[in-house]
Amino acid sequence: MKDIKDVCDGLSKACQHLKDVANLRAQVDSAYAERNQVVAALAKMAVALGLNAGLGDHVDKEGEAPWEPEWRNVVYIDLPGAAQCSWHFHSREAHLFEGLPRYRGVYDGHSTELKYERLNRLSVGRLL
Repeated sequence: MKDIKDVCDGLSKACQHLKDVANLRAQVDSAYAERNQVVAALAKMAVALGLNAGLGDHVDKEGEAPWEPEWRNVVYIDLPGAAQCSWHFHSREAHLFEGLPRYRGVYDGHSTELKYERLNRLSVGRLL
């Protein structure tokens, strides 16, 4: 009987871990959804201001693992001063980006760190 109890205890712990992972996944998805609402609004404002912004597809990099098809969507925004920024978004959130044109340009190879450095260099004077 002890073996059966040990197996049941192990299964109970495994189920709890799966619940914990699902909860963490939901938190991550919620953070992406919130971020994507802001990025979509930023991209739409950029287009309205005459800046180059729009939708494109993920550009594969040599040596990287293949991306899941639903994550190959990219929104690009060229900030004043020709600094490109981009974000991937899941297909389930494509509705947030409806109405944006195709991006007129190519991915410049920026890293996540460089993207946020570019955003942090924006100033009111450069926007007006």
